Amino acid sequence: TAGDDGGRTQKGKNNAYCQENGITWLDWSQLDREPTDLTDSIAGLRKRFSALADPAFFKEGDVQWLSSAGQPMRVEDWQAEYNPFLGLILTTQDQQTQKSVRLAVLINRGDGFSFTFSAEPTEAWHDFFSGETGSHVDLKPNSIKFLIDDQTSWS
Repeated sequence: TAGDDGGRTQKGKNNAYCQENGITWLDWSQLDREPTDLTDSIAGLRKRFSALADPAFFKEGDVQWLSSAGQPMRVEDWQAEYNPFLGLILTTQDQQTQKSVRLAVLINRGDGFSFTFSAEPTEAWHDFFSGETGSHVDLKPNSIKFLIDDQTSWS
């Protein structure tokens, strides 16, 4: 519904055409800026990195899948009954700098844990939102991190 990105709810009443009352009215002054700002930031990521906006499937070499140990995914990792983590490194065009960069996306749908890019020799991973740098990342429970490996294109 309108305003979801600002924390607005219709309290389960999803048919706005049947409601001519405060349930469907949008009070812009009451919207929560934090989720709206996050939505803006994620939309900015999609605009900045071509791999997040291109509707085409990945080609050979465009993506590297990572296990929670920071290593390339193995068959056993894919077949694990429960795996709350998925990591990927995308080779993508940075529309802001016009450079080819690597963008890491770390998705954690479980408990918090420490992740290390053990398969990567670089120390130059930069958290896109916090600005923290390094090859070691603390992932909060049920979170996602976006990191870029090229300092000249990070902002």
